[in-house]
Amino acid sequence: MPTQAVTEYDSTTAAYHEAGHVVMAHLLGGVVVTTTLESDEEELGGLTTVRWHGQSEQDRVRCSALVAMAGPIAETRWRGDALTLDALIAWQGDWQEVQVALESQGDETDHAKLLHQWLAEVSRQFEDPVVWETLCRVADGLEAHLTLDDDLLDQVLDRD
Repeated sequence: MPTQAVTEYDSTTAAYHEAGHVVMAHLLGGVVVTTTLESDEEELGGLTTVRWHGQSEQDRVRCSALVAMAGPIAETRWRGDALTLDALIAWQGDWQEVQVALESQGDETDHAKLLHQWLAEVSRQFEDPVVWETLCRVADGLEAHLTLDDDLLDQVLDRD
């Protein structure tokens, strides 16, 4: 998930944002290959790479949307801010991923209702203390190392 903010941003906030992507992908069965706060651009940003295995195209698109939402949701939760649609839309790359997923659901689908269901699903996951503690470990690792490769991800996600 490439990210690009339009608001004030620091390394801790960036770490929580990317950690949201990582943890949600992990919870949904994706294999997080790498995550980084380092970017070629001058602005602080991040990138999380996920591999999906054994899922239908429709499931993968849905999972990608949930993972995209997870960055802004984790960030706003960490800051103690209320989640608003503007907070999600501010992240252009994440919002585009969500839009693609919503459009793939067909015209007969109530996109606003589905969006709210997805937002609630991700938010519920992060309300779980064990999940939030894992997310905090990932954020701490990102802040310390800037990049988490497969070995470091194994450690922070308790992967075998």
